[in-house]
Amino acid sequence: MRALVGDLDRASHLPDLALALDAPFLTPIQQLLDQGVADGSLRRFDDPTTVAASIFGAVTVTGLSVTAGRRPRASLDASSLSESIHRLSALGIAADPAT
Repeated sequence: MRALVGDLDRASHLPDLALALDAPFLTPIQQLLDQGVADGSLRRFDDPTTVAASIFGAVTVTGLSVTAGRRPRASLDASSLSESIHRLSALGIAADPAT
């Protein structure tokens, strides 16, 4: 995480950084999305690459906010963090029409 953020201020490294993120991070997320489409648990997206990058971004920024030490203590445990990310990715931010 520190290496990722440390390179963000060097714009000339961004293309290399983007390529470096593909195999270890974005490709596995895209594979999970593909598997979910195949087994019917996830819907198909027109641009799964952008969806994978969005999931990666949500997890990355959440991790950064925790490591920066600016979050309330109650929200630091892995269970709370993963639940929040899951609710965002699975349910979105729109209000539940049933409520």
